[in-house]
Amino acid sequence: MSSLSYQQMPHWLHQPLMQGAINLAEAAELWDEWLMTGEPDRFCPESLYLQDAVLRINLLQWELHRAD
Repeated sequence: MSSLSYQQMPHWLHQPLMQGAINLAEAAELWDEWLMTGEPDRFCPESLYLQDAVLRINLLQWELHRAD
């Protein structure tokens, strides 16, 4: 992935990717699906594989907020 992709990747995907909660393929697929669905505020992918990745993202966010 080029540095431009990292610069444009939304924070809600970039942070979990950098912390290892999701892998690069999951981040790319989630980003594509999120963009194709019109960048919704509430995002639930149809694929179980991607739903698992979103669950890990949410768990990471919960852990980060709980630590504050």
